[in-house]
Amino acid sequence: MGVGGVRRIEVTERERPVFGGTEFGAVGPYERLHGTIFGELDPTHPLNVGIVNLDRAARNAHGNVEYQSDFRILKPLDLDRGNGCLVYDVPNRGNQPIMPRLNGAPDGGHPQHAGNGFLMRRGFTVVWSGWQGDVPPGADRLTARFPIIPGITGMVREEFIAENTGLLGDSNIQELSEERFVGTLVYPVADPDGATLTVRQREGDPRVTTTAMSRSRNQASRASTAARSTSSSTARAIRS
Repeated sequence: MGVGGVRRIEVTERERPVFGGTEFGAVGPYERLHGTIFGELDPTHPLNVGIVNLDRAARNAHGNVEYQSDFRILKPLDLDRGNGCLVYDVPNRGNQPIMPRLNGAPDGGHPQHAGNGFLMRRGFTVVWSGWQGDVPPGADRLTARFPIIPGITGMVREEFIAENTGLLGDSNIQELSEERFVGTLVYPVADPDGATLTVRQREGDPRVTTTAMSRSRNQASRASTAARSTSSSTARAIRS
């Protein structure tokens, strides 16, 4: 049996034209296709054995594990007027980052916003597909559906990046202000007493527990108080 892969692609919606019918020079208007990818993987294949718990998931009649993924294609309405090149943009939490980054479209704005039209004027076709199973649906995000296996417990590590407010996110990641950040766990905690919260400044830095952070802050606060006290004493000595 083979490694598996995509077995069927289903187009569920076709928007034509998009961007309000804007003509992008010689390329012309664009259209957008929405749909679902249906795939399956052989859990016994050497290339798949590294996928955690794949061997425990339910299998179909072929002995494979099935999955589904959203996809989106943004293409010239007349492909012959395009440049023949396809750009695959990896979604971030289901969002399509290439539009604000290359086209200058509003970050987190309506997906129909073409920004400055950089990609469109040059005739590129852009493709996205969902790959994160914990992304909540809605707000034009791309999601993926993987098997849910009951009865499994173990350590789960979830990481949240708090960069600044206003970034593309979802209901699991909320940056309310520069000081307030809310991260919602994907799975319920089986033992809250065994949970640990750590923080690090950069990806390569060691993880620091909140207890150690509190101790460090207290030490820094005492050191700062001592420094102020010394400065005050010195100033009094000079004045006298």
